[in-house]
Amino acid sequence: MNLREQMALDVQSTFLNPNEFAESKIIDERELRVIVVSDYRGRDLPGATNIAPPSYAEGVSVDRIVFYVDPVELGYRPAERQRMFYDNEPEPYEVANVGDEDGLYIVTLERNHD
Repeated sequence: MNLREQMALDVQSTFLNPNEFAESKIIDERELRVIVVSDYRGRDLPGATNIAPPSYAEGVSVDRIVFYVDPVELGYRPAERQRMFYDNEPEPYEVANVGDEDGLYIVTLERNHD
């Protein structure tokens, strides 16, 4: 087994393990295992990588969620500006950014509110 194969196994057995780092969230009406890095108010969660605060206009607040997800489990690569429902919330978020880190997508969702 080479390093890449071992890393893929570690992602599945450790990072996406609900008993370790992952938690179940409903993404576009499907239950997926995700690793939440930043909550809906944009606050970094304990142990999360420091992420720059969202930019916003005066009088407008930004809800932001950052999470890792398995691309195979998700089934597609989200496109920037795509609408995405997160955790059964009634209003969708917009995909602000999608990256690929160590075999997982890191997805940033944002939405404005007054």
